[in-house]
Amino acid sequence: MTILVSNLTLDLIRSRTSLGTGVDAVAAIAVVILLLERELLRAYESPSWSFQARTLDNAVFPLLMMFVVVVIAHMAEFL
Repeated sequence: MTILVSNLTLDLIRSRTSLGTGVDAVAAIAVVILLLERELLRAYESPSWSFQARTLDNAVFPLLMMFVVVVIAHMAEFL
């Protein structure tokens, strides 16, 4: 019979730690960097840079939603 769940997964479940904390940190850092870049492009006041700043919104919105979900999940752990 084959094992469907690896020993690493079972150990992580038993120890109540998560590999997702690295993803959480990367998402938070990416949101901050993209928002900074977007605001710097908008401050430059050039039509081409302004267009690029608007296209960054396509990347910022999903990351921002992911960040909100992560914060809510971490807050739910405390309650």
